[in-house]
Amino acid sequence: MKKMEEEKLKREKIRALIGITRPVNWLMAGIGVIAGCLAGVGLNPVFILPISLAFLSTVFVTAGGNSLNDYFDRNIDIIAHGKRSLASGKLHPEIALYFAITSFIIGVILTAFINWECLGIVLFNFLIIIAYEIFLKKRGFVGNLAIGYLVGSTFWFGGAAVGEIFLNKIIFMAVLASLVNTGREILKDVIDISGDRGVRKTLPMRIGEKKSLIISASFISLAIILSFLTWFWRILGENEYTYVILGIANALFITSIFSMSRSYTLDRSSTLLKIGMIIALIPFILGGVL
Repeated sequence: MKKMEEEKLKREKIRALIGITRPVNWLMAGIGVIAGCLAGVGLNPVFILPISLAFLSTVFVTAGGNSLNDYFDRNIDIIAHGKRSLASGKLHPEIALYFAITSFIIGVILTAFINWECLGIVLFNFLIIIAYEIFLKKRGFVGNLAIGYLVGSTFWFGGAAVGEIFLNKIIFMAVLASLVNTGREILKDVIDISGDRGVRKTLPMRIGEKKSLIISASFISLAIILSFLTWFWRILGENEYTYVILGIANALFITSIFSMSRSYTLDRSSTLLKIGMIIALIPFILGGVL
């Protein structure tokens, strides 16, 4: 019986550890890197090794960043996200910290085997992550912009891994992802306003929730408008299906904007944005492959 309880406790700790890495987030980041790689060179077997290393490096760095975020936010999350691993007490904070540090180290080592450009991006992003946790997060909007950049940089990283960082497809992917994610981060600050009070000064606290939602919607709307240029300039190739899929993602983004008009659908709006971002990866991958 005691052994069974120990095994159960061990499994719970493993699940809690996996939880703080935010699997959906690091998987999206990894796929974003692959999308950037494929946009640059397509299905070229010559680049299998750098693409694989870029994917794994991004997974470890993103998992480490998410763990570090939960470590610093563990007291805030008790109010806003009580079910999270650290906030609920399922995982000891020191384990999360050590895991984050280890993940960062592994990610940097893997990146060193790709090229100097990728290593430079990872080290710069690492500084942004640390700066975000220490002081950018407390400044609200600047912190939102930092997260937006970090998400968009996954595509730059993918392009750099195959030597095509300045390709039009990759630039559009990075910019659109940054805009939508910045809008989503502002939205999340509105959702989490009760838990953030007394801890940091977010944009909704500075200018109010309604104005913050307008700014959030503006970032997302700008991304939608710019995405139409991919069709006019045929950035994703000649296959019309790629643009249809991008249109589906835009439809979800538009729906999320309308959901912001009601306070009880803000969580739904955030979820729609995340689903839309996942779907938006598909046309850019297809554009690189077809």
